[in-house]
Amino acid sequence: MASPFEIFRKNQRLWMAGAVLVAIMSFVVAPMLEYFSGARGGASGSNPVIASWNGGVIRQNQVAMDEGDLVLANRFLGELARAVMEKGGIPAVPGFQPEAGSLGITQLNTSPEEVILFRRLMLSEAARHGIQFDDKAAKLFLQRFVDGKLNGSEIQAIMVKSTERRLTMPQFSRFIKDELAFQEMERLTSSGLFFQDVRDSRLVGFPALSTPSKNWREYLRLNQTAKIKAYPVNVRDYLDKVEATPSDKQLKDLYEAGRNIIRTAGMLDSQPAFMLPATADIEFASIDLEKVIADEMAKISDDVLRAEYETRVKANQFRVPIEPENKVEPMGLPPAAGTLPAANPPVTEPAPAPSTETPAPTTEPVKPAETPVPLAETPVTEPPVSSENKPTEPAGEPPKPPVLDNPGEGSGETQSRLDRELGTVRLVSFQEEKPQSDVAPAPAPVEPATESAQAEPAPADAKPADVVPPTPATEGNGAALTLGDKPDAAPQDPASPAVPAVTPMRTQTFEEVKSQIAREMASATATKIIDDKFEQIYSAMRIYQAELATYKNQQDQPGGDKLEAPVKPDLNALAKEHGLDYGTTGVVNSESIALMPIGRSTVSLGGQSQAIPVSRFVEAVSGLGEAYNPLLSVALAGQSTLRFVFWKTDLELPSTPSFESAKENVAAVWKVQEAQKLAESKAKEIAGRVGAGQIEDALTSDIEKKLVVEPSPFTAMNRMFLMFMQLRMSGADEVSQIDQLQPVDMAFMETVFAAKPGDAVVAPDRQRTVYYVVKLIETAPPTEELLANFQRAPTEGVSALVSRGNQQSIQSMQMNIESRLGFRRY
Repeated sequence: MASPFEIFRKNQRLWMAGAVLVAIMSFVVAPMLEYFSGARGGASGSNPVIASWNGGVIRQNQVAMDEGDLVLANRFLGELARAVMEKGGIPAVPGFQPEAGSLGITQLNTSPEEVILFRRLMLSEAARHGIQFDDKAAKLFLQRFVDGKLNGSEIQAIMVKSTERRLTMPQFSRFIKDELAFQEMERLTSSGLFFQDVRDSRLVGFPALSTPSKNWREYLRLNQTAKIKAYPVNVRDYLDKVEATPSDKQLKDLYEAGRNIIRTAGMLDSQPAFMLPATADIEFASIDLEKVIADEMAKISDDVLRAEYETRVKANQFRVPIEPENKVEPMGLPPAAGTLPAANPPVTEPAPAPSTETPAPTTEPVKPAETPVPLAETPVTEPPVSSENKPTEPAGEPPKPPVLDNPGEGSGETQSRLDRELGTVRLVSFQEEKPQSDVAPAPAPVEPATESAQAEPAPADAKPADVVPPTPATEGNGAALTLGDKPDAAPQDPASPAVPAVTPMRTQTFEEVKSQIAREMASATATKIIDDKFEQIYSAMRIYQAELATYKNQQDQPGGDKLEAPVKPDLNALAKEHGLDYGTTGVVNSESIALMPIGRSTVSLGGQSQAIPVSRFVEAVSGLGEAYNPLLSVALAGQSTLRFVFWKTDLELPSTPSFESAKENVAAVWKVQEAQKLAESKAKEIAGRVGAGQIEDALTSDIEKKLVVEPSPFTAMNRMFLMFMQLRMSGADEVSQIDQLQPVDMAFMETVFAAKPGDAVVAPDRQRTVYYVVKLIETAPPTEELLANFQRAPTEGVSALVSRGNQQSIQSMQMNIESRLGFRRY
């Protein structure tokens, strides 16, 4: 009998060929069949269609599969890039920016389903244009990525380790070929926004240059104003005047135009949209954070609050500035910045009020005052009062500027003077030097000032309060003080810094901060209590969600023992157990739920992602929008903070009604369209009669004439919108709102600003509910002035608007692709 090994040796080639064939079927053919047939995820009963287009359809499990491929590919390339850079290389593929977290392929964001659907749609468009990549392109991508730093075995080892054997090289090659086609379509559609060039062996995108005509158009929208008169022609007044009856063909054509469109807020009444939106019944438990905080505050005793108060006072908290009853400088504190320092010699008697008489000219000998003022008594240790050491007025109200009846008379060239028109003071030291014979002898020699201490011209905005009034001459003084002289102060180094003003502070009393301390202590406790309650309820809901998913998957599998359906937790009982409120919304859509408190709440997905309104989850039918998927949301309602835990208990997908069931709505839309035509025709008739005259002259009744309005001048674009856009904020309308008119759109503005002064035009409001007869009175500023300003600063806020316009053009192109391919989202 022949040995088995001998048989194997004789048929070795056949055995090896069979093994290779099995390997090919297992690792190449089977994954491909799985990929294109959507075998992952179970039968179609639990695998609804997410979207469809001409020649393509994608189900829920295919979205999950594409998402998994993206995650694995990004994980693999991330580890590969780390290994390449550790060896001194850098991946040389388009879009590789490690500092921005980009690995050169598509990244998933907070809406992975949208990314997958857009990618699939663009791949279909790429195939229509014949954009395809072969295995050689995929191999070249990988070679450039490793930059010659890794060999094949090292690449394979990193793939196995990073993806835990869930990604094979054939799968990655297929993924990269699709990714390259997708990136090429993105480059084609965004070519108006960016151009690409090679920098340091890397393909880098640069913003596309904008044309002068685009810059000028956006500049005019921001800076040119229009003054108009307007008369409204309301569409609702013509609904009863529609006498025609639509034919079945007209209604059916209108139905076909809107059978796959869902009506949303902001859509025109005349726009056909008859598809029924997704609806859901939402079950929730909620609690008001403020009520819990109030309950916890009531539990804190005064002893605990006072102990907390004492602890914080020792930590120098609750310090607030003293608010004086008047503006007098506090005693014992340095003067405020800009005021003169107090004199050193203490005074025991109040000094007399400053004289309001004009000082004698300096060209005459200085005479003592007619009524000498006695000097204040000073301690023996103080130096005698001289021209360098004079008493000043006691602290009180700041000195007032001198009143000069005739500042131009009886005053010498060297006297300080007050310019009443300019509100400034010209000091003696700032005036031009005169010959020695024209100037009175100096009262006493002083040390020469340093160069840094030389006087500078007084600022134009100097205030009279900064001026010191003249003091009459006293015994021992060589001359009276003139404007600009300072009362004597302690000697100070001119280079020494000024002493900053000290604000008097006090510690708030316990009663003042008692409520604040109690709220801060109770808030932390209340938040923890609510978190614990919600965690227990949320956990019970999550357990049911997992059990339900397991049960559904098991039901789709043929044969085997069937599991019992899991028991849904009683959310009402759980809410009562934990002291929460319970409720349901009933059947709602994304618009009707917005009128409820839970509909005004938002769901945070963590990280830096923006909070998502709950109404968005009503529209979603997969992922987080599936039935029995628990979510947490928060709503701010006045002074209260409402927290919710909720899930969908009933979900109806968007559906298209039959023509018979939608016929009434179709007829209503047709009637609105006909009324719009009548209103527009009437408005054009009135505008034709206006001509070069006034709108009132073209109207027949006094009631109609009273409807004519004359709004204030306006620009086409709202400047607040530009500021919000640059700050990446929302909330400002793009178009300026015109007082006394319904909200308008940019089409209205373009019609008005394209007219010439004196012309009468017709333009509807944003919702096409009113057609306005508009008489353009004038535009301002003149075109020559606008052009001159534009040439000086052509890009001030304009480049951002031009880029935004280009981006909108790209979005329009993508929408055209969706329309051409018949894209439909379910």
